[in-house]
Amino acid sequence: MPLTKKEIHRFVEEFVQSRIDSSLDQLNELQQSKEGDTKSSAGDKFETSREMLQQEEDKIKRMLLQGYKMKQDLDALNPEENKPTIGAGSIVKTNRGSFYISIGIGKLPIENESIFCISMGSPIGLLLKGQVAGNDVSFNGNTFSIQQVN
Repeated sequence: MPLTKKEIHRFVEEFVQSRIDSSLDQLNELQQSKEGDTKSSAGDKFETSREMLQQEEDKIKRMLLQGYKMKQDLDALNPEENKPTIGAGSIVKTNRGSFYISIGIGKLPIENESIFCISMGSPIGLLLKGQVAGNDVSFNGNTFSIQQVN
């Protein structure tokens, strides 16, 4: 039985939340590492270590902010809403796979299916925008026949 839009949306939400949780865990571990770091007689080595930890912290914080932004974008979608034209929140079934027009995280294996999570602003998202079932769009030399829009 095919997955419902609500099931797909919930799976994507859980995926994003796991990314957020992972980033928070990494930040906590890094903070503990920074606190355990004591200044030794090799001052330059200590400063280099501190700088590397700071760079890692900055990277994790960027990932965390990205996760929060994805969560915010997902929260703006209504998985109960079905429109005949493709827009943000649509599930699009084509001859070349299924797409969830939501956030750009790529291919996700969900149960026995693979769903491509793409943003509306992605190249394929822009091509699909406003299309309806029965239409075809071409992307990178491939024709996508739109079979179903939810």
